[in-house]
Amino acid sequence: MRIRNIKYLAVYTVMVCFVATSFQIPMLAQAQSTGGLVGFVYKDDGKKPCKSCVVILQPITGNQKELYQSDPTNEAGDYRIDRIPAGNYKAAIKLKSGKVFYPMSVVTVTAQKTGTRSFYLMSKNVLGFLFPCGLAVAASGTAVVLKLTKKKDEEEVSPTVR
Repeated sequence: MRIRNIKYLAVYTVMVCFVATSFQIPMLAQAQSTGGLVGFVYKDDGKKPCKSCVVILQPITGNQKELYQSDPTNEAGDYRIDRIPAGNYKAAIKLKSGKVFYPMSVVTVTAQKTGTRSFYLMSKNVLGFLFPCGLAVAASGTAVVLKLTKKKDEEEVSPTVR
C-alpha cells in the first residue's frame, strides 16, 4: 500500500513542478523584453511642475489600441511607467482637467532599461515663432522687388554729398 502512495506522490510532484515552471517562463520572458520610462512633466514655462498629469504611451506599430500610462504626477511633476514592451511610442500628456497634449516626439523604450524623458506642455501657438521669420522674409522680398523695379536712369544720391 505504501508503494502505491509514493507513486502518486511522484506524479503530483512532477505535475506541480510542470505547472509552476509553465507560469514562470512566460513571466520571465516578458520581464526581459520590457523596459521603463521615468521623467518629469513641466508647464509651458519649463520650470513649474505639472501636478496630477498622466503620461500615456501608444505604440507606433503593432497593437496601437494598447496604451501604457503612469499614475498621476506628484507635486514635483515626476512620473514612472514600468513593464513597457520594448519599441517606439507616441506620447500624450493628460491633465486633470481632461485636456490632452501631444508632444511632437517619439519615445523609444529599450528592454531591461529604464529611460528618462521629460515633457513640456506647450499651450502657445506652435506657429507663433514663425511670425518674426515671416516678417524678415517679407522685408527682404520687398527689397529685392524694389531693386528690380528701380529705373536704370535714376541715380542714387547720397544725402551727405552735395
